[in-house]
Amino acid sequence: PMVLPVVVFAIAIYGFFLRLGLGGTTIGFVIAHTVLALPFAIIPIATALEGFDKSIEDAAIVCGASPLQAKLRITLP
Repeated sequence: PMVLPVVVFAIAIYGFFLRLGLGGTTIGFVIAHTVLALPFAIIPIATALEGFDKSIEDAAIVCGASPLQAKLRITLP
């Protein structure tokens, strides 16, 4: 039962990529695997960021960093 949705997705994406002319190409391979693997990456990352201490990012902003710099230099690493 756990493998069936992946197989159905693979067949559907293959048929879709054949219509677009991406069947058997490297870019089609990369797009299909990225779309399939993205939820497995986003869910743990989002969970980890929910537990992140926001006061550290606020301290960086108080010290003169822009909100974008604080996100890139404090939160992201």
